[in-house]
Amino acid sequence: WSCVWGPKHKTIFQLTEPQGPDWNTLIVHVQNLQEAFKNDGGVQVEVIFFAQGINMLRKTNTEVSS
Repeated sequence: WSCVWGPKHKTIFQLTEPQGPDWNTLIVHVQNLQEAFKNDGGVQVEVIFFAQGINMLRKTNTEVSS
């Protein structure tokens, strides 16, 4: 007997860049992982923001494309 508690796959990214193309790259990687594993048990993605990377989380941030 097996129980499934959450997604089959798990990954963690870290972001420390104050702004720039790494922000959009992070979003693309997360979207690609979600698409790649949607039919294989799903994926849990966690992003750790620290140092200047915290700027990405601010409501006043306009650098990340939608």
